Amino acid sequence: QSSVSTAIKDHPYSEQFLMIKTGKELLKEKLGVDSKVFVAGRGSFNNATAKALVENGFTHDCSAIANKKLPYFDWSKLQRICMPYRPSSEDYQKKGNLPILIVPASQTIFRKPISPESVPSMGFSWFKACFLEYYKQNAPLFHIFTHSPAMTGPYYLSIMDSFLSFISKFDNINFKFASEIKEY
Repeated sequence: QSSVSTAIKDHPYSEQFLMIKTGKELLKEKLGVDSKVFVAGRGSFNNATAKALVENGFTHDCSAIANKKLPYFDWSKLQRICMPYRPSSEDYQKKGNLPILIVPASQTIFRKPISPESVPSMGFSWFKACFLEYYKQNAPLFHIFTHSPAMTGPYYLSIMDSFLSFISKFDNINFKFASEIKEY
């Protein structure tokens, strides 16, 4: 490979395509799953990533951390409260007509993705307030960002259980798999 970077955006299209293809084939071989939803490690993404995902048959990407830029990703052009969209082939941060749906993580006013992993520092009331901001604005989607290792421990499972119990009391709440999300 041309780079030792752990950020996929640092690799050329041909390498991104092969990395994504290899990962998809391994999931099919080991789990019997034909993956359609992708999440880039570290939120890393660029125009080549979008193209490689489309060419590998992915329908949804959940890598976007809206309104934020770090050395390994740039999602700074997206509004803080950003609903799913189809990206442009020229600029993955702009609406276009590529056959993949970008599903950004919901954001706090502090430009931080909303996650149960933030509850220890921000508090459970904060987590509920984040949801209420979206709900009161009639935002059609509240996308919780999490790392799968965190969700294996009893602490985070209890947070999510309490949170899901809290939001289930509101009207018009529907839980969806990422692959079921549509453009709004």
